[in-house]
Amino acid sequence: WTRRARRSGAAAAAAAAAGGLFACCAGLNLGDMIKFDIVRDFYQTVSLFFASIYTTAMAEAKTIWGNLSGLVSFDFSFVFPSISPIVIYVAIGVVAFILLVLFTWMACKTSSLNPDAIRDGHETKSWEQRAAEQKKTVFMIKMVLTACISAYLPVSRTAFQIVMCDATLGKALEKLSIGLTCTTLTAGPDDLEPQVECQCGDWDLYPIFMGAAAFLIAAITIYLPIKCYFLIKTNKPVGSREDPNMRYDEDGEPTAYTDQMYNTDIMTRPDQQRCPYLFLYKGYERKWAFYKVLVMVMKFLLVLPIIFLWKQPVLQSLITLILLGIFAASSFYTSPFINPQADHMDASGRVTAMLTVGFALISAPDVAPDSGSLMGLFVNVVQALNAVIMILLVLYGLPPVRTKIKNCLKQFSFEDTVLNQVGSLPDICPNWDIRKEVKHRVWHQFWDGLITARFDEDVNRRFGELKHITSDTGKHRILEHFAGMQDPAVAAQRAWVMQELEGVDVFWDGVPADGHLDSKTGFGKMYVKAYPFHCVMVYDDAKDHSFIWADQFMEFAAKNQSEDIRARRYIRRIIRALHGESCFNPFQRWESHTVPDGTETVTTTDSEGNTHTETRQKYATVQVLMQYTSGTMSVRANTDKPYAAGFKVSLNYSDGIGDAVAPSTGEHHTVHGSYSMPPAEFGLEDNFQMTPKLNELLNRPENQPKWQANMPALEQRDRAYRADLQEMRRQKESTINSAFWLNVYDNDATGREALENYLRTYEINPAVRGIPDEHASGLDYLFNRMQYVNAHPCAALWFILFDDLWEQNKDMAVVADNADLFNPGNSSSLAYKPMKRDEFAALMEEKGARTATKFFSDRALDVLYARMDELDEAFRNGGRRGETAV
Repeated sequence: WTRRARRSGAAAAAAAAAGGLFACCAGLNLGDMIKFDIVRDFYQTVSLFFASIYTTAMAEAKTIWGNLSGLVSFDFSFVFPSISPIVIYVAIGVVAFILLVLFTWMACKTSSLNPDAIRDGHETKSWEQRAAEQKKTVFMIKMVLTACISAYLPVSRTAFQIVMCDATLGKALEKLSIGLTCTTLTAGPDDLEPQVECQCGDWDLYPIFMGAAAFLIAAITIYLPIKCYFLIKTNKPVGSREDPNMRYDEDGEPTAYTDQMYNTDIMTRPDQQRCPYLFLYKGYERKWAFYKVLVMVMKFLLVLPIIFLWKQPVLQSLITLILLGIFAASSFYTSPFINPQADHMDASGRVTAMLTVGFALISAPDVAPDSGSLMGLFVNVVQALNAVIMILLVLYGLPPVRTKIKNCLKQFSFEDTVLNQVGSLPDICPNWDIRKEVKHRVWHQFWDGLITARFDEDVNRRFGELKHITSDTGKHRILEHFAGMQDPAVAAQRAWVMQELEGVDVFWDGVPADGHLDSKTGFGKMYVKAYPFHCVMVYDDAKDHSFIWADQFMEFAAKNQSEDIRARRYIRRIIRALHGESCFNPFQRWESHTVPDGTETVTTTDSEGNTHTETRQKYATVQVLMQYTSGTMSVRANTDKPYAAGFKVSLNYSDGIGDAVAPSTGEHHTVHGSYSMPPAEFGLEDNFQMTPKLNELLNRPENQPKWQANMPALEQRDRAYRADLQEMRRQKESTINSAFWLNVYDNDATGREALENYLRTYEINPAVRGIPDEHASGLDYLFNRMQYVNAHPCAALWFILFDDLWEQNKDMAVVADNADLFNPGNSSSLAYKPMKRDEFAALMEEKGARTATKFFSDRALDVLYARMDELDEAFRNGGRRGETAV
């Protein structure tokens, strides 16, 4: 085991200052916090090597890099050797105990707070709602989990050091004169202190330490990554409810769920921003959302050879190097971070860690011990280079630095809002869908800006909800919704489902989302999504769920109106009406009971040879015929939320009585018992059809009046529940009508008269209904701009060019200095003045926005004007707005 080399106070202070700088930068939230995670993980990892690999190269590099990494990994006994290791271990133990208590609390909270939008339906509380109602609890969950992850490696390492009887701990215990001995194994090279092995087992209290360490390994080292995995899986965004890999774009058309969409969801959706587990997966590509868990697993695997092979530095370093190589290769292959700079930082750290261990291996006593000084120099160099690279990449994440670099490179960026791609003009311009780009940049931009800036929070929330619904269900479902409203039969069935059926005790045996129905009963909870209209079925006895759309809806309604299903549903309702009631249902059953059965005399001899005689009570276990009379009916759901799925029924008896006869004495004993009768025993089967036993129970004169008396209250509660849901839907419609997305936001081809007629006729909210009057000048601006871009596809392309130039590059000096030309918000903008190539090139050169290879380069102009010619030719041949040329 490596003993710490002597370090000067100045070196320790320098490392402490560096560590403080790291902490301050992280606390200031400079740039992307994912980069600080990378720095933390790197230095925690290399701290293992500096503290535990017994080679001269590591001793040479410990002065700065060992102290810095030790601070980041909380190895204070390494950084400050004057502090007693006992104090350090006690402190870590106290911190670990506090973390365990808090982690246990957090684990219990997560099971009850985690939203499950599909299964909970209307009763779901998103993280946005949770954060508003339980702000301190949500904040504490995040802080506890952050602390646990930050302390993961230090706590795990300490636990394994206790298991292996770390020399530092052993020597400190030896000084306490508690009977523990340490032995020097080898003197080692001059620049290394000798290896020491201690016999912690000699200490009587060491098993207690071992037990505590084992518990830490189980609770933190093993369970924490597993818990984080499921938290990520449950909370990370998905494409849509029906297909996690697919989403509908802002036009309601299907598209693959990309990393960019995933990152946009993380950065903009309120429920994601308020999620306490966001930091677990934020910054990683969607398929590598679990990367932080892999990092924890990697740390755990590295601890094993570092701790357990401490006597064999060559094998220790070799296995560590192999593990680092495997993880580095997988990291290079996957590039798990959304930000490329984070990938570069991670790669730099991986390579540096491998080189550090490689140089340590070369300088091992059994390999080339004389190369220690040279290898130590190499370790210092690669560590310094890595620190510089990481600092530069962190600084690159700062907006002013990025802008400065962009200005130096003299390259404009452009975006395809349909394909969600960003690149140079030659890469983006040929693929622009002119019609959709105009729709997004003019029509959508106007309505997004108007509602965001001029309307209250309720309108903004409802508007955002309509757009989110579109991304989840698609335009085809929205068209189905309004088609159903025009069909009297469908509209009548929709009304019946919402007014009479929605809630629990609903039947559906269609194919669920996963393609296989696991439910035996077919019954469960059903809730309605009123726009676009569909029913969601979650089952009582399975994890299945079904989305019931227009193609199945009429069949679904008909089944629940059939005599058979009505009869089965009514039986369930009777059982619910008996919940908490005592039901007369006498029966007998044989049970085992233990009763007194005489006495026995026992003689024992103590340690001093004295005999003692005592009389003890004997017991016997016998079969008793128990008589039960009345039980309390219990109906439980799967969760404690109102109207949750689940129909767990039992009849619970506590009045059992029987006569037990002792086999030896023949004495009679009255015994009492309790019994929870499963539904099958009183005749309630999975199909909920009436059986003779069930009929007898329900129609006994002692029981029938109870459920008959309770049934009206049960029905009234259900009606009130549905009435509340209807009122909630009415309020949403009165804020913004569901038809707004289809008739306004998506309808860029509409005329002004039709638009104003819709708003005045169908919108209830006075503010929305008053848009034609209150925002007439804004509508003038909108329709004038639409008239311009629709006049000719080249005019549309020209506008798109400058709209995107401004949006993507307005922070660049050459663009900001010429805002009068480049900003489409100015009437003098070039966006409204298409120009011939020679004139445009000359003007751009004059304004400093063009050279042969920079900004509006020769290649960029070639691509731009080739697209202009293509669109013009298509227009002359009868096309409109560039559709035929896309």
